[in-house]
Amino acid sequence: MVWQRAGTVSVQNGSNTVIGANLDFAASCRNGDSFVGPDGATYEVANVASTTVISILPAYKGPTVTGAAYSIMPVQGYDKLLSDAFNSLVNQFGIKLAALGTTGNYEILPIEKGGNGNATGTAVKLSSSVMVGTVSQSGGAPTGSIIERGSNSNGEYTKFADGTMICWRTAISLAATANVTAVAPYNFPAVFSSKPSMTTTMEFPLSNDNVNITRVSSVATSGSGGYTQLKADVTQSYMLSYVSIGRWFQ
Repeated sequence: MVWQRAGTVSVQNGSNTVIGANLDFAASCRNGDSFVGPDGATYEVANVASTTVISILPAYKGPTVTGAAYSIMPVQGYDKLLSDAFNSLVNQFGIKLAALGTTGNYEILPIEKGGNGNATGTAVKLSSSVMVGTVSQSGGAPTGSIIERGSNSNGEYTKFADGTMICWRTAISLAATANVTAVAPYNFPAVFSSKPSMTTTMEFPLSNDNVNITRVSSVATSGSGGYTQLKADVTQSYMLSYVSIGRWFQ
């Protein structure tokens, strides 16, 4: 490395302080470098206090001078400092980094850390049901990822990643004879893991205001379907809808 000789220095006999002029000690030397003073003796740079001031060891032995020539010899010890710094990093993070190449790989990391979880948990169930992966657009509705949205001739459904599923169907036409319970069977648009809960509502106001409806309900007979029933005192077709909430996996 290049020796530092720019500018001049002022030193005082018995003092540890070296004051420079027209130089930059902070940029050109480091603690541990060798300072060759105007007296020709070699001293250790003990501290780089500023761009123009350094401290040396031992105290300056030569006569007091101002504006004198000098030189600073870099000591080839920087490789050791780098090595020490690297060893410190290894000691601090080495075990953790090594684990990433074995038991810490992405295949068994928790989902919240970017992994797939374990071999039998929720992540596997979601993956097998196309619930994990890139979100795609189909007919304006997102599918995949953490929510699956779909529909068919039996109605519409939404699957959530926690296992909840909602199915619904609107505009169910049910022809009923006066004072006779009418029943319309149907299949769910997606299969529940067990019988879900259900609610039924009128889809829109009836054309006949004099109708007296005594019973409207929907019943799930299994995870795959059920029926809607209605009883009224007027013979006509009625429009109903239902919402069913349950589990698509336990």
